[in-house]
Amino acid sequence: MSEEKGNAALRQVPSVHKILSSKEGEKLSETYGKGLLTFAVRLRLNALREQIQNGKQVLPSEPEIYQEVEREILSLAVPTGRRAINAAGIILHTGLGRAPLSDAALEALSQCVRYTLLEVHIETGDRSKREEKAEKILKELSGAEAATVVNNCAAAIFLALSAVAAPGEVIISRSQLVEIGGSYRMPDVMQASGCQLKEIGTTNRTSIDDYRKAIGEKTSAILIVSQSNFRIKGFTHTPALEQICALGKEKNIPVLYDLGGGAFLPLERFGFSHEVMVQEAVQAGVDIVCFSGDKLIGGPQAGILLGKKRSIEKARKNSFFRMFRPDKMTLAALETSLLSFLKGTAESDIPIYQMACAPVALLESRAEQVLNSLKNFSACSLSVVSDMAFLGGGSLPDEALPSPALRIELKDKDERKRNRFANTLAKRLRLHQPSVFGRIESGGMLFNFRTVFEDEVLLLSDILQKILSEL
Repeated sequence: MSEEKGNAALRQVPSVHKILSSKEGEKLSETYGKGLLTFAVRLRLNALREQIQNGKQVLPSEPEIYQEVEREILSLAVPTGRRAINAAGIILHTGLGRAPLSDAALEALSQCVRYTLLEVHIETGDRSKREEKAEKILKELSGAEAATVVNNCAAAIFLALSAVAAPGEVIISRSQLVEIGGSYRMPDVMQASGCQLKEIGTTNRTSIDDYRKAIGEKTSAILIVSQSNFRIKGFTHTPALEQICALGKEKNIPVLYDLGGGAFLPLERFGFSHEVMVQEAVQAGVDIVCFSGDKLIGGPQAGILLGKKRSIEKARKNSFFRMFRPDKMTLAALETSLLSFLKGTAESDIPIYQMACAPVALLESRAEQVLNSLKNFSACSLSVVSDMAFLGGGSLPDEALPSPALRIELKDKDERKRNRFANTLAKRLRLHQPSVFGRIESGGMLFNFRTVFEDEVLLLSDILQKILSEL
């Protein structure tokens, strides 16, 4: 868009007053309240002006503006406005909240809306640790001497470093100086926690002798970081966890392990490669192992530290601990999710494992069901195709599970038109309430059924029918 056309479009953007005083605005005001409507109008008009200035948007019609305003209101005020159907085939989809909670965890959350036993002993009435119940379960599951909970895994590893290793030198292999989403870089975390970074080995090979030679008077800890979101293959070597822990014990140096996902079940049971489980890390002799509650536990966002009692107590007494502690809702959902592992029902209770275990034939039947409901849309080519689903969430980046997907593509030889149609369909589905997320590939849109819940199949079918009829 030229600057002149852009300025002309900006001048035609209606004012807040014009929208509020229109018939449509008055109807919206009666339904949602004037304050919320005014807020939504300002948000949408500011966004529209910014898009026009950046050349990404032409001035929409007035009816379209009112539709956008109402969508903004719904996303702000209605709980279902945040709901999404995940048909992208990423089980732990970070953008969509990672692990969906189990029914038992949802029930536990409903019990926390009023007062709850967060920090009180029932028998004595004295104050207790808020994570006391979670600690008991974690100790039983892992064999650790002690455990505690913070608000995410990044906080957990920061706290472990600050409490156990600062201000000394921390030894880490160059192959483990990772960066994860949001520009979270391990060297920066070490520096912020007050530790001195000491790199050893090379990108692809690190030996136990490298660790041994690096130990000096200033060494305060050895840190091991899981390569959770990437892989180095080929001519590689990393010492066994047991070797590093034995060296730490010999030199009286604590070993900290940023495990990332935190599996309590063998992942090969679900068709993936083996990942170090929490209990294996404890058995190897790690002083503190840190992992997430919202990845392979299938619970809420949380960070867990467990290991040797002396090290966990140092973390609890650290001045940062109070800053990172979780709230009552997080603890309730986490405790309930952990109990599923203790009861041996995790595979049937926790959605991420239900999804991983779902037979391909069952998922194909659901995809066919939706396909059959869309056969009247003759302008589109519809098919059920073989696809792959990924665990996601920074876990097992190069491994996938076979999964069927519904493919929708415009019947047109012009590639540009097919791409335009796929992008428009994807946007309209994102804007719908609830939102639907699929994946654009080669001019078509894919809806992977491994991540679509059984009770969402009919809803997905209805939404697709509605959106396709409007395109």
